[in-house]
Amino acid sequence: MPSGVYIRTEMLQKARECLAKGRLPAARKKAIRSLRKTGSTLEFRNKMSQVQKRMLEDPDFRTRHTKWTRDYIKKHGPNYKGGNGQELTSKVKEMEEKLGPLGYTRELSIPTKGHKTGFNVPPSYKVDFGNPELRLAVELDGPYHRKPAQREKDKKKDRVLESLGWRVTRIVHG
Repeated sequence: MPSGVYIRTEMLQKARECLAKGRLPAARKKAIRSLRKTGSTLEFRNKMSQVQKRMLEDPDFRTRHTKWTRDYIKKHGPNYKGGNGQELTSKVKEMEEKLGPLGYTRELSIPTKGHKTGFNVPPSYKVDFGNPELRLAVELDGPYHRKPAQREKDKKKDRVLESLGWRVTRIVHG
């Protein structure tokens, strides 16, 4: 990570280095636990957020920050898979090969205006694959979709899309 880009990370790293010198393993572990606890408090995160915002108000720092970020991403690439606009998982690539020729569009955005469900919903929902002509949507549900809260969100999304005339098929994988 470029020096100075993420203040909190840099501060915690420097603190760990200082604590690691001349301490017994048990003392180091205790100090690191204390740092993690401090770094995870809402007060600490808000303070760091304010510092970061003030620093980004400086045009010179903002320019350097943008350059560092671009260089870091160019050198290391993103460190995640799946989700909107991210690197495709193998299952999504496989389904794209099968559904693409049939007229399905990956990450199709469907406007929700006019739904009659009474739910408070975003202006549009994005489906993994959609065929606007046939009004068919295919959702690929990985491990994240097993959580009860996510299941409820998925049911709500399905009901809204169905009220708009779409048929939703969910394929569970992973």
